Amino acid sequence: MKEFILSNIDEYNTFEAYYGNPVMEEDFITIPYINMGLMKEHPLNCSEKQLFIDFCFLLIIEPIYVSVYERGIIKNELENYDRNQSKWFSGSFIGSNSVLDAEMEIQATDVYLIIPKGFKTSSVMWMPDFKRFKGKGNIEEERVIAFLSKIHEISNFLPRSVK
Repeated sequence: MKEFILSNIDEYNTFEAYYGNPVMEEDFITIPYINMGLMKEHPLNCSEKQLFIDFCFLLIIEPIYVSVYERGIIKNELENYDRNQSKWFSGSFIGSNSVLDAEMEIQATDVYLIIPKGFKTSSVMWMPDFKRFKGKGNIEEERVIAFLSKIHEISNFLPRSVK
């Protein structure tokens, strides 16, 4: 039984999202996100407004260029840099320690959105109920921690070319 749903990523918004410690390997990067916004153009969004997913992962296949705000270029296998080929990911970093802890510019073969079965969507933003957010969250801290711990299970769903 699959526990995740795979979707090509189209129109998305990570600016108001939260993300945990990414896993960065040679052939892929996996980033756990909370409150990923799907714009009305995304095939999973049937509304006319942005829709927010409680939990999901971004799977970045064969990253060839990775730059992080204020850290600089982490990886560069490009012959010629073309900013128009980049995808931008951001959000509030709620992990413990990572070189991918700020706005990221990434060029890769492909990017997938991996959504756990049983995910919830809302027109209202999701926020972890962490003490530092002063009780304003709407997702219990235990659920957030359980979700973030699943990042290592994602490798079971990687395309064969990446494994």
